[in-house]
This record gives sequence, structure tokens and C-alpha cells, in this order.
Amino acid sequence: MVLTGCTNAPPESNYSQKKKLEQFIQEFNEGKEGKVEVSVNVESTLPDPSDKHRGVIIYDLTSKYDEKAKEGWIEVVPILTRFKQSQDNPISVMESREQCGSINRDEERGYYMLTECFHRWGYDLIPL
Repeated sequence: MVLTGCTNAPPESNYSQKKKLEQFIQEFNEGKEGKVEVSVNVESTLPDPSDKHRGVIIYDLTSKYDEKAKEGWIEVVPILTRFKQSQDNPISVMESREQCGSINRDEERGYYMLTECFHRWGYDLIPL
């Protein structure tokens, strides 16, 4: 499976998207509320073209902060209307709204990660 940061876009668009995501992360860590949309191009590396997962997954990320509790979280809405899942070899994707406690750079895995999520510990977002 190949994951890239933007769909049919020149490399500067990937750079721009990552820059916006970095700004979102910085502001989230400072307790500020914000919003960013991240698109992920998914292309299967399976040999059979009829059994490929492909398309675009869009994640709508909104950071929230409760001043009284001094705690923040990220609301994640996956938009899967432009993504086709493989029937025989499905990949793990966030299929419904999720709430996550943080977003960070995982240098070891090579991805921005949504972590401390309600339904699962973490999700790969986009490659670094």
C-alpha cells in the first residue's frame, strides 16, 4: 500500500499540507482551538487490479480545549466518499468519527500519528 499526503498534487502541495498540519499541532499543544483538513492518497500495491483499495481519505481535524479542565482533544471526521476499500484485502482505516488525545510525529514509524483515541490507541495519518 502506498500512502501519500495529497492527491494528484505537486510536491509543494504535500509540503504545504504538512506545514499546515505542523501549525495545527503546535497550536493544539498551546491549548488553542483550530481546524485542518488532511488528505491521504491510498493506492494498493496488490497485483490484482480488481482487488485493490484506492482513492482518497480526507480527515477533518478539529482541536478543542476545555479551559476549566485544562485539557484538549482532537475531533476527527473521516470522509471516505472518494475511497474504495478492497473486499478481499481490506486495510485498517478510521471509518467513523473519533476523538483522539494527541497528534504527533512518530519518527520510528515515519508517520504523523493520531494517538490516545477512543476506539483504538492510534492511527497513522500521513507520512512524515
